[in-house]
Amino acid sequence: MPAIIMAERRDGCGLCIDACRGNAIRIVRSKAVIEEMLCMECGACVRACQNNAVVIEW
Repeated sequence: MPAIIMAERRDGCGLCIDACRGNAIRIVRSKAVIEEMLCMECGACVRACQNNAVVIEW
């Protein structure tokens, strides 16, 4: 299952975008969005997020 961004926890820092190895995270209308088909489920974005705003539900 691809990563999910929890909107109520995000702060717009962009660390998840920088950490994403598959270039699956991009900004759309001022919000980070994960492109499911590109998500490698590696967890790099989850580890990079200091607000626990990115999760992967196994």
